[in-house]
Amino acid sequence: MTANTPPLGREAQAQATTPAVSSSGGLRRRPWVEPAVVVAAIGLAVTVLGLLLSIVFGIYGMNARIDDLGARMDTFGARIDTLETRIDVLGTDLGARIDALETRMDNLNTDLGARIDALGARIDALETRMDNLNTDLGARIDALGARMGALETRMDSLNTDLSARMGALETRMDSLNTDLSTRMDALGTNLGARMDILGGRMDKVYQILLPKQS
Repeated sequence: MTANTPPLGREAQAQATTPAVSSSGGLRRRPWVEPAVVVAAIGLAVTVLGLLLSIVFGIYGMNARIDDLGARMDTFGARIDTLETRIDVLGTDLGARIDALETRMDNLNTDLGARIDALGARIDALETRMDNLNTDLGARIDALGARMGALETRMDSLNTDLSARMGALETRMDSLNTDLSTRMDALGTNLGARMDILGGRMDKVYQILLPKQS
């Protein structure tokens, strides 16, 4: 009896284990034992068949799951391949862009270096011109200061001379004013006297002519 054999009753087990005795005094065959053995064999066969079917269905389901998993793995692999291709293309494009950017940066660095050098040269030239201009302006300012000093000296001398001349002119004007006043007074006195004489003469002429008219 195997592990999958259905259990038998105690009577059946005793009958199954008791040897059959023949009618001649030896072992004889019991026909009612064979159906129990057949039933046990059928039960065992059904159990084994059920196990086999469960194993088959399990294997079938496992194969289906394995096939589905394989399909998913293939799809995932295809997606990975596509992603790797895109990454390769992106890496190539990015590398080309980085190379172009590095080239532009190098060109820009060279151009900026040249411009900075040119600007430095222009600044040096401008500083030289500023130094020369400062020296020239210093000399001109010194010369202008000297001329301004001489001009101030001349202005002071001219002011002194003009002050003296204005004083003399004022003195002469005062003298002329006094003389003119004296002359005007004398002229007024003389003119008054002459007018008095002329008036007396006019009276005399009028007196002479008046009787003739009457």
